[in-house]
Amino acid sequence: MSRARHPLPTDLVALVSFDGRVYPNEAKPWDRLGLDQRARRWITLVGVCDSAAYMPIHTHIHAAMMSGNADQAEMFEFVLHYAVHSGWPRASVAQGAVIEQGAQVAKGLAFGVKGDGQ
Repeated sequence: MSRARHPLPTDLVALVSFDGRVYPNEAKPWDRLGLDQRARRWITLVGVCDSAAYMPIHTHIHAAMMSGNADQAEMFEFVLHYAVHSGWPRASVAQGAVIEQGAQVAKGLAFGVKGDGQ
């Protein structure tokens, strides 16, 4: 029987059960049962928007729309609802990402690819 330990910062992708047991390398957050991918996407978007970090916000918003988990209209609704709970300064960053990444997705472009193919 293995002894439970506290999670370490190096356990970045590890499943921690509710009783504190750690299962390293067994966590695949997007593939776990309990929530579908779309639900996990919305939760992730809240987290990255709260981080106020440009790149994660843009990459996850692009991924949400490119994967079909959300369209641009739903993303704008998310931004509005997010603004009510987290404030407009943070939500405005997400809105800018929705505008920019929505244009990318509408052209079928991968994240970071410019309209001229570069």
